This record gives sequence, C-alpha cells and structure tokens, in this order.
Amino acid sequence: VGRSRIRTPRRALKKYKDAVLTKSIGVSNFNHKQLEKILNKPGLKYKPVCNQIPKSEALEVTKFAIEVGFRHIDCAHVYRNEEQVGQAIQSKIADGTVKREDIFYTSKLWCTFLRPELVRPALEKSLKTLQLDYVDLYIIHFPLAVKALEKCKDAGLTKSIGVSNFNHKQLQKILNKPGLKYKPVCNQVFDFELTPEDIKAIDGLHRNIRYYEFLM
Repeated sequence: VGRSRIRTPRRALKKYKDAVLTKSIGVSNFNHKQLEKILNKPGLKYKPVCNQIPKSEALEVTKFAIEVGFRHIDCAHVYRNEEQVGQAIQSKIADGTVKREDIFYTSKLWCTFLRPELVRPALEKSLKTLQLDYVDLYIIHFPLAVKALEKCKDAGLTKSIGVSNFNHKQLQKILNKPGLKYKPVCNQVFDFELTPEDIKAIDGLHRNIRYYEFLM
C-alpha cells in the first residue's frame, strides 16, 4: 500500500491475508512518522514486512525499522541506497541496539555482473559501500555463475547462496549440477498467482538465456 492510500485499504489488506490471498503485507514510500503510526496502531494484526523507500529516506527509515524490531534487510546494488542502508546498520550497531549477527542482510547480484570474473568484485563493492564484512544471503536471478558464487561463500563474503524467481526446470538444473558444492538455501519469488499463459511466457523468456550456460 502506498502513502496516498493509507486509510482505505488496510482493513481490506488484513482480510486478504486472513483469506490466504496474500502471505504478507507491505508498504511503500512511508516516512518515519507514517511507519510509526502503522506500527503503533491499536489492534494491529499484521506488521508490514517491508517498506520500499527512495534513496533520500533510506537512512532514517532503516534506522527506525531496526529500532522497532525489524532484523531482515533486503537490498541490492541496483536499488542505489546501499550507502544509506549501511550507515543505518552501523549507527544501530554503534548505539548498542543490535549486533551484526542480529541482522540478516540479503543482497542480489545484478544481471550486468553475471560473468564469473565480475561476481566477487560486485559483492565486494557492495560490502564496502555497506561497511559490512559479509552478507547473510546472496541471490541470483539466473542460473549462471554458480561456481563464482560458491567461491564467494568459501571466501566468507556471503553466508548462504539463494536464487530468485526460478521455475521448476531451473531449480532442477541447479540442484543436479555436477560438482555443486552448495545448494541454494531459498528461492525468493514474487507472491502472486500466475496463469498458465503467464508461466508459458516466462518459460519462453528463460529459453533465451540458455546460450549463457557455459558461464555456470
């Protein structure tokens, strides 16, 4: 739910979750006061699991989220707010609110860094910007550069490797890969229902990346 629609849909969203039409509820572009108002609402049944925010507000909103108990932070280089998110984490570590091990930080490899020699530098750049020594989960969106990701885990740059929006065939291909050292710990997917036509379209798109298989 966006800021301009704060009042009307909240009850409806709760009903959707109760009816298992959605597994989670989130908000978008909420500032500190708006997020505080939601979290302190009497009778709140479900906390929003995320707040998608612009770069300009990332620092203060992330600090506030940590203060009120959020511990899973999902970010990526392409979001262009790693510096602000990292500053927020360091601020809350410095004031004793959390320790590094209390935060579960997820990041993602952007598609322009899928060549094996670019994977580790991309992760190291994110870590430097975040002022972190490691991420807890590093996610890929295509079944590529798996060996390079495993090397990042061996180097202690990520605790775990995950995938995102993989279909059945792609998951099977990863799990059956000869010499696979680390199984992906999760498949992060969009939480909406796809029609058979949607699935066929997605499978068609995935067929276009098969010529990249040598990168695995």
